[in-house]
Amino acid sequence: MANTIDSPVSALGESFDVALLDSARVFAIAVAADTTVKHTLAGTTTLVTIAVGLDATAAGLTLVRGSAYDAAKAWPLLPGYLPFGVPGGSRDLHFNASADTTVWIMEN
Repeated sequence: MANTIDSPVSALGESFDVALLDSARVFAIAVAADTTVKHTLAGTTTLVTIAVGLDATAAGLTLVRGSAYDAAKAWPLLPGYLPFGVPGGSRDLHFNASADTTVWIMEN
């Protein structure tokens, strides 16, 4: 995978890929209240880490991966660093919030 390295073997005896920090592939996404913002992943991206600030819970920040935002399929994002594998499928991430917030995405 692009921009990944094999990690040491886990406690379960399996190895896994980890993303390298590449500032050229870090994006700050401003999400205004009651709006949906789309971020399109690079075609080679297989891993993302989404960093969500402490205001995310109050902002009602949600995420949908697909061709359009669908509130029924929205995943609530809580504060912290959230790693996701995105090896195939839609390249579009749709963020929605009920209050202004910012989310950061790092792609491998």
